[in-house]
Amino acid sequence: MTGLTFGDFTGGRVFELGTVTADRDEMLDYARRFDPQPIHLAERPTASGLFTASLWLRAWVSGVVNDTPALRTGGANSFSWPAPVYPGDALAARAGVLGARRSRDDPSLGVADILATLNRGDECVFRGQLTVLLREPT
Repeated sequence: MTGLTFGDFTGGRVFELGTVTADRDEMLDYARRFDPQPIHLAERPTASGLFTASLWLRAWVSGVVNDTPALRTGGANSFSWPAPVYPGDALAARAGVLGARRSRDDPSLGVADILATLNRGDECVFRGQLTVLLREPT
């Protein structure tokens, strides 16, 4: 994908962002530095929620943001982690467009609501809703 614009963010579109793998050493490094709870540092650790979110974010940046001029995140509305993530888990990353509209204050600015998900097979392990802002190229 290259050169995505506001018109590419139509309700119902799904961006398949590829598969990311939860690396044990990265999980532990993150936990030691930012979230040193025993469950994240155990012999069989579970990933910190924000580490899991960062796996999705990396796939989003690589798969969409770097190909979309003038895209920025306008905020996040909610995050949930319905299932734990373990070392070695292969997670399918997706971004679904829930809806898009023009900004009332600035019609050159598009606003899109995004559903972020990571799935291990059929099981969702991360879900987030965020808003992105897109300015059409001039």
